[in-house]
Amino acid sequence: MSMFNNIRVPQTIAALGTILADLADQSVVASVSLATADGVAIDTAPMASRTAAAAGFLCTAAQQTFTLLGLGESTEVVIYGPNDLFLVSRLFTIRGSRLVLTVVFNQPISYKRLLAHTIRSIQRMMEQ
Repeated sequence: MSMFNNIRVPQTIAALGTILADLADQSVVASVSLATADGVAIDTAPMASRTAAAAGFLCTAAQQTFTLLGLGESTEVVIYGPNDLFLVSRLFTIRGSRLVLTVVFNQPISYKRLLAHTIRSIQRMMEQ
């Protein structure tokens, strides 16, 4: 079953856009993207396709690593780069579909609450 069954797609995309724009407006956020866990972009942000493909690859590699080591299910990938940049890809489920929210931060921040709030907003909107 598709997560978009019984949902008005244009309204859903607009609502998702608003939620993602609110996150992107944070001064610590360089970019935001929402995708399926296998790397297909859902949003239309600049570089969304590239970010989605990278997030899909990273999440698959993390899950394979967790499985190989018997650690259960991977839910988040964090990669640190130069100049305090870091990327977080957080996996979550809506209506049986696995999605990944990817955020590039431009400075150190305790990001878990911010991502949890955004994901709850997406889940509430999609489950209405």
